[in-house]
Amino acid sequence: MTNRIFKVTKEDIKYQTPWLTVKELTIEKDGKQGSYDVVHRSNTSTLIIKTENHKILFLRQYRFPTDTYAWELPMGGIEEGESPIDAAIRELKEETGLYTTLQPLGFFHPAPGLTPQKAHVFFGQIPDMDILKVTTFNDVVDEIVNREFYDFTQIAAMIQNGEISDGFTLGSLSLLKWIDVKFFKPK
Repeated sequence: MTNRIFKVTKEDIKYQTPWLTVKELTIEKDGKQGSYDVVHRSNTSTLIIKTENHKILFLRQYRFPTDTYAWELPMGGIEEGESPIDAAIRELKEETGLYTTLQPLGFFHPAPGLTPQKAHVFFGQIPDMDILKVTTFNDVVDEIVNREFYDFTQIAAMIQNGEISDGFTLGSLSLLKWIDVKFFKPK
């Protein structure tokens, strides 16, 4: 196999908002010049919060780009200067009113052909007595319309019928399954 050479020779900002930047890269691929568009967004922290009875917390949200409602894990952008774990703690508090100890599971790139964005995934457990606290938490946050806990059988059915279709959620659940299978299967 021969060594291939990939190089970025120039970056031009084409569009920018507080939430994203679109850049056009001038590239060289095996000595041939071309261009490549890249979307820059903040990295995210995604949370998998499990109860003692092996149910996982999901948030039902409306998403403008798809004009749909879907169930997603709690998550949010990492602010400038903020660590992934601090962002996870902040997002969990903002979206559910909860605090729990979190452990990192790893990270993944949700769309590496489009963006260098990383999704950092954290796992935490809460006592069953906190379920009611979360499901009755009614602070208005972004486009969240409901908070519920689902078991693994329900989650599988929701994925199959498209109720869970968010890439960050699906990637995070996959990471959980492959990093440590014991978390994914009820005892």
